[in-house]
Amino acid sequence: MGQTTVPIIANGTTITTAMGTATSITAPSIGDEYFVYVSDAAGNISAASRASISTDSTAPVVTIASASIATGVIRGESDENGATVEVFSDEALTTKIPGLGSVVSDVLTWTASSNTLSEAIYYVVVTDTVGNETIKTILAS
Repeated sequence: MGQTTVPIIANGTTITTAMGTATSITAPSIGDEYFVYVSDAAGNISAASRASISTDSTAPVVTIASASIATGVIRGESDENGATVEVFSDEALTTKIPGLGSVVSDVLTWTASSNTLSEAIYYVVVTDTVGNETIKTILAS
């Protein structure tokens, strides 16, 4: 017997599909309450399985406190525990500052250190655990 692709439908629109013996589906990007039905090759439809999905599309709130050339330290705060902090020297966010790569912040206040800070604008990217990001600029002096 071949595998059947089963559509997962919300409000009359297919939002994802599952195939064969799949045990998971891609969650919709919009939080809501969803009902999942499964059908077999003969067209029999199961009772509804109910699932509530919560989404987080809120970017972290970030405050950059200081950026010191003398100490090579950029300090800041975020409202997200576990956020990743990255510092770049270019607006395109392609050149990370040595020593300031990725700093995972287990607390709300974080410090990133480097021996190579000069008087320049730096781009601080704070990304929370689900991928929402905030970009702030700071002039090191």
